[in-house]
Formats: sequence, structure tokens, C-alpha cells
Amino acid sequence: MALLKRKTVIGAAIESEYGTAVAVGSANTILVYDVNFSPTIDVVERNAQTESMGNIAPQMGARTASVTFSADLYGSGTAGTVPPIDVLLRACGLVGVTESGDSVIYQATDANFESATIVVWQDGLKHVLTGCRGRCSFAFDMGQRGKVEFTFEAKNFTYSDEAIPVGSYTTTTPPVCLNQNFSVGGYAAIIPSLRIDLNNELTRAPNISEAGGYARVDITDRKVDGTFSPEATLIATKDWYTTWSGGVKSDITVQLGNLAGNIIKLAAPNVIYTGLSFEDRGGVLAQTMPFRCAELINVVSGAVDSATQTTITDTSLFVTNDEFNNTRITIKSGAQVNKARIITDVVGGTGVVTLDAPLSGAPAAASTFEVSKKEFQLKFF
Repeated sequence: MALLKRKTVIGAAIESEYGTAVAVGSANTILVYDVNFSPTIDVVERNAQTESMGNIAPQMGARTASVTFSADLYGSGTAGTVPPIDVLLRACGLVGVTESGDSVIYQATDANFESATIVVWQDGLKHVLTGCRGRCSFAFDMGQRGKVEFTFEAKNFTYSDEAIPVGSYTTTTPPVCLNQNFSVGGYAAIIPSLRIDLNNELTRAPNISEAGGYARVDITDRKVDGTFSPEATLIATKDWYTTWSGGVKSDITVQLGNLAGNIIKLAAPNVIYTGLSFEDRGGVLAQTMPFRCAELINVVSGAVDSATQTTITDTSLFVTNDEFNNTRITIKSGAQVNKARIITDVVGGTGVVTLDAPLSGAPAAASTFEVSKKEFQLKFF
């Protein structure tokens, strides 16, 4: 009987030890689209010079595998609970932090990257990919569901026959990209779509002691970028040229969904435009605006820290007794409402402060907040 491509299921789980397969079953399945699984075994030729024009049979060398697919961008249905794609995001170098028990925030990390075991079932065939790390990009298209496109590289893979499992999927319905509150530099631009790509660089570590030839798949670099295409405006309405030519930093935010537990907000608070070109959109003049996401120091969540810290001297949103130590900010005194979420250019104790949104509630004196220096933030709440 023919095996059907339509009957394909993806399951994934975080590995406790890199490259060692963990159990993946029906409880770990994830709804995905357009799966493309590619196993590879290098062919080692033996083209020795002999009296014959023929070739000696080649041998099989190092083995690798990759898998690509897309998934919907949606929440768990319960605020403060990780989304269905949590494992996939973590295996792409993102770390999720639960904030105030009602949201989960993902940001890129620079070390201690997690890995995943990913299983691809294809109508009775089972492929187990170990040591998977990947990259992802986010797509927001008008009238469509928000999407995440994933590419994963594996350290090694195995194969066997196994009946395809019955998936265990959340019943939450993904929100559609309508009424999604897009803003760039505080301006509500008219756009048909938005793309942001993590652009992780994936590098294999060759090792002659490994059965498959590779010790690891490493995330060695990233360069977060994206593009959007706003309708063109007069300079008096929105001066894209000065922002572009002057390297002026802007912030981009987009919010998808409006039901608690299924709201997604993506924020890139330090965007630099890298180009500007024009296009015809059904007779309307539009612009293509590629951009790069640069780092900011971003307040993430509450914590406790009694260590002595340096002083932030900018008093527009913080008072002189507020302290910063490269990982935490402590509110010491003064008005506590509308303390900033974003702190930029903290060098030598001097902070230039940009207000992105107030912290939850009115934090009391001595409240402490974790901070991290990242290019973008993905929040489920």
C-alpha cells in the first residue's frame, strides 16, 4: 500500500543531554505545515587508478539530517502557559520567561543553547532527529494566520517503522492578522505584511569519534532582520528618509489576537532601516523598508537582588537612587509609576531611557527587575 505524504506528524521535546534522544510521543506532537525532511549520508568515492575504466564501489560517510516546516503563531489558551511551539522556539536559541504569572516572554540567548529531539512520522515511517538546533522567521500577512517558519539541523538520525501516533493538539484557534495594531516609531503605517527573521547561523562540529561524524550543531551567530512595505507618505506625514539616512533608531510592534491566553505581541525596539525602494500596489505608491534589529537592554521580569549596583543618572524616568548592575535594575525611591521597560546605552552607570510600556502595576521601592540585552521580544499573554 502506498504511503501518503499527507499523513505526516511532527513531535519534539527538549533534550536533557545534548544529542541523546528523549522520548517523543503523541503528547509532544505539534500542528505543522509543509514538512520537508531531508536525510543525508555523504558518499565517499574510491576513484582509484586501475587498469579498468570502472570505479570501485563508494563507501558511506558522515550522516546528517534537516527538516523544515511552518507552524501557526498562537497561544495555549491560558495566560502564563507556554504556547504549543515552546520547544521549537527554545531549540532556536530563544528563552521563555514567565512574567507575573500571566505572560510568557521569549528572547534570544547568547549561551547555553538548548537542543531538541524531533521525530518525523510519515504514515508508518519514523525518523528520530537528535541534537536539533534551528532558526526561525515570523510572518504576519493580512487576513492570514500568523506563521513561524522553522529550519532544524540534526546531529544524527535513526529510522524505523512505527505506526503514526494520534496527535494531541490544543483546541485554541490561531488568531488571524486583522486589527493587529502595527506601529513603527509610534506611527500606524498601512502595511499588508511584516517579516522578522532570527537568521541563526548553524554550524556543525566535525568529530572523528562520532558515529555520524559530528559532535554538535552549534548556533554561532545571528543577525535579526526583517521587512515591511508601508504605503508611501509625504515627508510631513512620516519622514522615512531622515530616519533611514540618519540611522535613527525606531521601534516596531505588532499585536495579534485579543483573547486572553491567545494574544501575541512581537516587539523590536531598536530597529535601523537598511534600505528604501518603491513599488506599485494596485496603483498606490508603496515603499519596501528592510530593517535590522539591534540590541537593547530590556526589563523582563521581577526578581530579588540585594547586591550593590551602579547608579542610573538619567532622571527623566528614573531617579538617581535607582540602580543598575548589568543584569538587574532596582527601584530605590521616587515616583514608581511608569518606570521604563527599555533601557539603552547603559555605559559607565549612565542610562539613556526609552519608554516602551509601563511595568505592570506600580512597583514599590526596592522592587528589582531582571534585564537582558536582546534584539526583539515575543510575548504570549
